[in-house]
Amino acid sequence: MAGARTDPTLAGQIREAARLMETTGQGVFFTDAQQRILHVNPSFCRLTGFAASEVIGRTPDRLCLRAA
Repeated sequence: MAGARTDPTLAGQIREAARLMETTGQGVFFTDAQQRILHVNPSFCRLTGFAASEVIGRTPDRLCLRAA
């Protein structure tokens, strides 16, 4: 983007990454070390049909059971 100002600090980079995750058309989720889902973006919910509240705290492998 011409003329776009970027924040070179770590906090600025984290804000930018969060903004991109929330606005991408791709479904994205983050997990913890035990593979429990911590956060999903709006596209994940739109593409999968799951509400965030249905998947937070679950592991991705448990989500496949819904389709069975």
